Amino acid sequence: SIVLFGVIHHYGDTERGLAELKRLLAPGGRIFIGEPRDGSLNTCYRILRRLILRWWSPQQLASLIGCFSPDETVVNEEELVRFFKGYRIDRFRKFTVRLPPLPLLSRFGIDVWLSRVCDQLPGLKRFGTVLYMAIQHEP
Repeated sequence: SIVLFGVIHHYGDTERGLAELKRLLAPGGRIFIGEPRDGSLNTCYRILRRLILRWWSPQQLASLIGCFSPDETVVNEEELVRFFKGYRIDRFRKFTVRLPPLPLLSRFGIDVWLSRVCDQLPGLKRFGTVLYMAIQHEP
């Protein structure tokens, strides 16, 4: 099994990275993917980061939020399905608040607390911010 959580959108060349995953996956093997989903609250976060980059360098932004790569991309759900055509794919969305890892929020556990609160609000499920996929290479 291969497990990737919040990794693919940091690849510089997504298609090349996915091709390598496909090559590594043995018959009967599985890939578990968790990625920020476009069209959710993550879209606002991504736009805000791009706006901040007009005034700050990537290094300044990274020092503020912790993990950041200037070449981050959006993982498109339908492109993943097309790429792994012929494989068994189970997918679902989950609403989680993924606040940037600002030291102030992380230090007091505010990001975790807010995520737990939002996970209990059924109306927010349709805005799920994380796409989870289990991809199986069936022999």
